[in-house]
Amino acid sequence: MAKIEAYNDGFIMSPKNDFVFKLLFGDEKNKDLLIELLNSILNTPHDELEDLELINTELLREFAEDRKGILEEKNEKIRKAYNILEVISKDDNARAAYEAREAELHDQMTRLKSAREEGKEEGIKEGIKEAKIKNAKNFLLLGLNLDIVAKGTGLSIEEIQRIKKEMI
Repeated sequence: MAKIEAYNDGFIMSPKNDFVFKLLFGDEKNKDLLIELLNSILNTPHDELEDLELINTELLREFAEDRKGILEEKNEKIRKAYNILEVISKDDNARAAYEAREAELHDQMTRLKSAREEGKEEGIKEGIKEAKIKNAKNFLLLGLNLDIVAKGTGLSIEEIQRIKKEMI
């Protein structure tokens, strides 16, 4: 691990962040923690999964709130993982990468939300336009003149003429 700066603000990185999870459970020195975690998740007897091979534990260069109370301190392996997490959380390089990754994840969520909102707005506009065209067709079928249809739908005379030609 890199040089540890004097971060003593009580901050602990969230192991739910992929960068932190890989630091914590993707290290050969902590293989026992990963085995314990997998046994707990898979609900298997603790002696069933005795060893595993870590493949591709490299953290991606791009980057690559749970607190102590949430972790079950009864379990020695969990306590060890938490102690490692405390050390990792005080490392200035790891903390910078963690914060950058959290920012990137937040930005991704913001972009997704924005795209959804834009999609909804576009869908609403298309729906309104389709309704105007449907109303124009109905008005034309009733024999109303082009000016009245345009005023009633909010469409231009040119659009009404195009719709009328398509109906023939």
